[in-house]
Amino acid sequence: MLTITRKEAAGLAFVAAMTLTAGTARADAVEDFYKQKGNIELLIGYGPASGYETWARAVGKHLKNHVPGNPNFVVRNIPGAGDIVMLNYLFSQAPRDGSAIASFGGSSPAQALMGVEGARFDPQQFNYLGSPESSDHACLFSKASGINTVADLRAKEVPVGGNGPTTVNSYMPPIINRFVGTKLKVIEGYQSSGETFIAIERGEIGGACSKLDTMLRTLQPQLKSGTFKILFNLNPKPAPALEGTGIPTVFDFIDKPEDKQMMTFVRSLPALGRPFATPPGVPADRLAALTKAFEETVKDPEFLKDAATLKFDVTYTSGKQLAEMVDIGRAHV
Repeated sequence: MLTITRKEAAGLAFVAAMTLTAGTARADAVEDFYKQKGNIELLIGYGPASGYETWARAVGKHLKNHVPGNPNFVVRNIPGAGDIVMLNYLFSQAPRDGSAIASFGGSSPAQALMGVEGARFDPQQFNYLGSPESSDHACLFSKASGINTVADLRAKEVPVGGNGPTTVNSYMPPIINRFVGTKLKVIEGYQSSGETFIAIERGEIGGACSKLDTMLRTLQPQLKSGTFKILFNLNPKPAPALEGTGIPTVFDFIDKPEDKQMMTFVRSLPALGRPFATPPGVPADRLAALTKAFEETVKDPEFLKDAATLKFDVTYTSGKQLAEMVDIGRAHV
């Protein structure tokens, strides 16, 4: 039978007390930091009224309730070259003390790994907090463009809106042209999907390839009236949100098996959804607090209620899973 002396027992009690005190002190230190800071910057790489900003504001509204010290989240838009300008800032200039996080496109890390022009950040060094949704994309066209079928797209050149090189809006049309034989011409300069949709209504461009949830949330009147038409989605299988509509997938129009394999790889790039991340170098205790807060937020009934009002589908991916996906992307490029 194991026995300990009174002196040994006192020593063990002291060690236990110190361990508990250290853990509490770390928690208090995180809370004190965020109470003192008051605000956390929430960086968005697109202009106001974009789907990214709407998602970010919805998350930030509830995230503050789960971060120790309850700091406010203040949205800061840094548009440019898709979200490359913002991601360059996040990587090299944003404070690394836990007072700045960012939301960006799910394809941006992979595009950076493939050497997209202007990217001066290493996506493997970001600290990923998680993503509140996965990504389905589709291509739509206006009635005025005269595009009703894929055959129409193969027959004539159609201008579509681009939001920068890391965005699906910009890099997918040339890939679709290659594998489907269409004649999509990307017109750059639009800073958000919202600006792109307005440009379609004005007749500046004929269509766009963009996030399906943004289309369905913001363009219901146009889609119901037939002013806009979703021609196909970009997933290997029909998107769940389009179930029962008969809208095909772009894969239905790709003939060669090797081309379908390549398109499957390309479509895996935006699978990160809408990642939220911090710069490298954030202190471990604050990073742990932010990660835990993000996980709690996407399960928060009040957040889910707001998401339902906004017609958002919440499909959580953890920060660890995002980091693993980026690592896989590195191995394939």
